[in-house]
Amino acid sequence: MRQNRLSMLQENQLVSEYSSCSNDELVKKYKISKTQFRNICKRKKLKTKNISSILSKKKELNELDGICGIYGIVNFSCTKIYIGSSVNIKKRIQAHTRDSMFFTQDDHYVILIEECGEGSLLDRESHYLSLFDKSCYYNQTFQNAIPDYNAIFSKIKEGLKIKNCGCWEYKNIPKAGGYIWVSYNGKIYQSHRISFFANKYYTNSHINHLCRNKKCCNPDHLEETTASKNTEYYHLQRNILERSRLFEHIDFIQKSLVDRKTMSYIANTLGISVSAVSRYVQLMLREGVLFKNETGYYVVTPLASASSP
Repeated sequence: MRQNRLSMLQENQLVSEYSSCSNDELVKKYKISKTQFRNICKRKKLKTKNISSILSKKKELNELDGICGIYGIVNFSCTKIYIGSSVNIKKRIQAHTRDSMFFTQDDHYVILIEECGEGSLLDRESHYLSLFDKSCYYNQTFQNAIPDYNAIFSKIKEGLKIKNCGCWEYKNIPKAGGYIWVSYNGKIYQSHRISFFANKYYTNSHINHLCRNKKCCNPDHLEETTASKNTEYYHLQRNILERSRLFEHIDFIQKSLVDRKTMSYIANTLGISVSAVSRYVQLMLREGVLFKNETGYYVVTPLASASSP
């Protein structure tokens, strides 16, 4: 067959169709040889659609229990893959099985791509998401264009409220979870992550609030961290807050217990957890500040009553 030499316009058209058509379809449509096609891909720096370089033996779920690393969900024709990361791959795959629109065990299988530490999960996941053409991935986030973080942050700055403590809060009302979101070009983003990306650098990692104010988007109050450290820091700060509120309201707690109020009532009034109130009541019982009478109701000991202001 006589080879067809493509013009620059035709090559650009081929590139624009690269992700939506198979290689064989493009070769046939433009009447070029496979060698010509490979040369065009190399010259235009097009990413391969062949995912075989990372494929490995199928893994059973039990083999992935407790494994931390990068996994793939591959269709049986080995043309598309979902790439993800988790500290426990088995549990994550089970969640995919329940929730995913594309993944069924009848036409897909699971592979372990790489074991790695928690701190490098997101970096390694990003690496594997950059190896192939976007048509090879199920990952929707990879297929979306990267937004202009500076433009979004400019919108945030127009509606900022600066608190006396130094926190920056965008004007929108917080959604579930306590974070403030901002809309831009039909999509929504968390204000604190946009602030971090625009003023520091982009990262897939968790962003920790040093000020413990989830509504804050002051970049000086934000730091990059891992999921486990973020959770650990959150519980540490919550325990400190709960202890301070408990000690500030000793009289209120004692009076509420004597008045037969529930621990849920005390927790909701002080804005702390029921378990924190329960632990504090057990402490007061051990130290003799409270005791239960024969009817099962709490009573403040005479010594504690006398020492109260």
